[in-house]
Amino acid sequence: PNLYHQLSLATNATKFLNAYVSTPICTPIRAGLLTGKSPWAHGMLGYEFTVNCEEYPTTLPSALKEFAGYQTFGVGKEHFGVNRTTGSYVDQGFDHLKVHDALTHQPYDDDYLEYFHQLHPDIKYP
Repeated sequence: PNLYHQLSLATNATKFLNAYVSTPICTPIRAGLLTGKSPWAHGMLGYEFTVNCEEYPTTLPSALKEFAGYQTFGVGKEHFGVNRTTGSYVDQGFDHLKVHDALTHQPYDDDYLEYFHQLHPDIKYP
């Protein structure tokens, strides 16, 4: 990393002295970005392994697809749940989805763990 670049970013950054977040947990914040709603409106107030979000009727990816013709791809950690019938992740309007749910004790496939096992079959994770 370029230390001078990092120092420049820190020097010219915006400082928030009185910031507010509706929930201090990542999953409700992700759901807010996805739906445009507050945690009290979208219903995701926390996260536990048992949480399984229903598909929201309107999401940013579905609106981008419907109104602007975008193709959307969700990548990374999401924690929006697994469809109990099919065993696949709830897509929330994304056309494509590659997720790492970061729950190593779950019985469902995890795209990142599958990739990791392909690259390093000799390493046990989890």
